[in-house]
Amino acid sequence: MNNKMTAAPIRVMVFEYLGKLSGALMESEELVDFRLIETQAGPEPGEILLGRILQTNPSLQGAFVEIGDGKPAFMPLEKEELPQYKSGQELPVEVKKASVGQKGCTVSACFSLKTDHVVLSYGKPYIGVSQKITDPKERKRLREAAEAFEKRETVGYVIRTESEGIEAFRLQKEASQLAAVYDRICQKARYSPVGSKLYQSGSQLLEYLRAVPLYRTQEIVFAGDLPTDKFMEEMSLSDPERLAKVRIFEENDKKASQHLQEVFRIPSQLQEALNKRVWLDNGGYLFIEQTEALCAIDVNTGKLSGSHEEKQAAIEAFNLAAVPKIAQQIRLRELSGILLIDFVDMESEEARQSVLKALRRAFDDDMRKTVIYGFTKLQLLEIARERKDRPLAARIGV
Repeated sequence: MNNKMTAAPIRVMVFEYLGKLSGALMESEELVDFRLIETQAGPEPGEILLGRILQTNPSLQGAFVEIGDGKPAFMPLEKEELPQYKSGQELPVEVKKASVGQKGCTVSACFSLKTDHVVLSYGKPYIGVSQKITDPKERKRLREAAEAFEKRETVGYVIRTESEGIEAFRLQKEASQLAAVYDRICQKARYSPVGSKLYQSGSQLLEYLRAVPLYRTQEIVFAGDLPTDKFMEEMSLSDPERLAKVRIFEENDKKASQHLQEVFRIPSQLQEALNKRVWLDNGGYLFIEQTEALCAIDVNTGKLSGSHEEKQAAIEAFNLAAVPKIAQQIRLRELSGILLIDFVDMESEEARQSVLKALRRAFDDDMRKTVIYGFTKLQLLEIARERKDRPLAARIGV
């Protein structure tokens, strides 16, 4: 199945929220992501810096790296990789996680460069095609196109999901651009001092927009009270296709950010995502409890009348109706790790499978890796979701 035909379009919005530049993603008029787009005081994820190995630590399976910000960064390594790195060795590293408090950044020597369709991976010299592209003929076509890319020692390429149906010459052009950037990074690393920034793909705002695949970006809405000239210039040079999707909301209106939030119900949806209890349209509610170890979601309904068979049918219908709201709240709250959902008890295995199938469909468009394992022996539905950021409440200081 063509992912571009089935994935829901996303409206990306940029505005001022409580005095800070903010971004929101809307999918079918529902808020599925919100974050403050703030410039970090230190190195930001995605930056490539020239680092120097301070020491390796076999017990921690990694190395401490100087990157010029006064806090030793940590570089996780596999046991067999440790002998490759020596104290004093200089090398480019990519920031994977920003520093928090006194804790330094997390970095990797296997850095990557991206366009909308191609990823160049240093340290992983192989050709790969996104697993989300399932058609065998298309996978073969894309792999053959990638085999013709410019070769570099210890460099490989991955064809992204967005490449499905894209012409080979366009992929070749993007790969050549990435190879040229890689060459510049290597050249700059030879004469730059430790801590130098070798590469930054764009502003933090541009990186936020690029997190949404171009084919899923319905439009990018900027509130008219934001200064956008510098950003528009950056986009015109580095991302003209994305620039073509930009729309200004109430240009030159000093209250444009406020009005945009009101039109798309952002404050009320944020408030709902900060409450433990979330009401459902059918009169029931979700109770969401986050702990350090896991997140529990309890699905609750009121009294149900009728015969035993009628009640069971009503329970299945109620659980199915709760699925879209569960998926939206998990994505918006940035819930990750182990999640357990306690649906209203269903006696029928067929009913449980129906709910399981609906939940899997609800996460088809999730931009985090999410694995839905199914029901446990205690009839709790178990999910594991990739962790990439702090939960919503922590990000907005609640």
